[in-house]
Amino acid sequence: MDEDFWNARYDEDDRVWSGDPNGALVDEMGAVTPGRALDLGSGEGDDARWLAAQGWQVTAVDISSVAIDRARALGAQDSITWEQRDVAADGPPAGTFDLVSMQYFPMIRVEGDAPMRALLDIVAPGGTLLWVAHDMTDIHRHQAEHAETASGDDNRWRGPDLDSIYHTDHVAALLGDGWTVVRNELRPRRHSGVGGGAHHVNDVVLRAVRA
Repeated sequence: MDEDFWNARYDEDDRVWSGDPNGALVDEMGAVTPGRALDLGSGEGDDARWLAAQGWQVTAVDISSVAIDRARALGAQDSITWEQRDVAADGPPAGTFDLVSMQYFPMIRVEGDAPMRALLDIVAPGGTLLWVAHDMTDIHRHQAEHAETASGDDNRWRGPDLDSIYHTDHVAALLGDGWTVVRNELRPRRHSGVGGGAHHVNDVVLRAVRA
């Protein structure tokens, strides 16, 4: 799941994702007063462009240089800063953010949780952490079905072992007393039905506010 992996994934298709902002992001942040936002795993920039349209100043970060170049080409805006960065290895961008948005961000768990704690630390007082993940039941079902018919080449996009990545409960357990969990729930996924990930049925949504 390094830069080479994701560059190859984006090189495979002219457009990987649907072109729409993620439904949970729209539902959760549509009525929130805009400020400074960090969009982690920004991909082709659909969420970043939606946030900018709502008035946010956005730093859009992705590990893939191909994704960042494509996002710029699809619609650069003055209120979006595009940055290629591996936050797990290099840490987050400088400063604090009123919103840290992680939409389907496959971050590998490490002992001590230092990279994840660094991301939590950059949420500004009064700011929001929005972590949206696929329901693990959906993923296990899809992988089991896919494994029966896929060739070895097709399996190269299956991603990491599901037990090795952070889920919403892992993140919620790290928040501590200085946070209020607004919601940590399973809900049906709102999706146009096209693009990568269209087969997923449910989301797990963690929204937390820092004191």
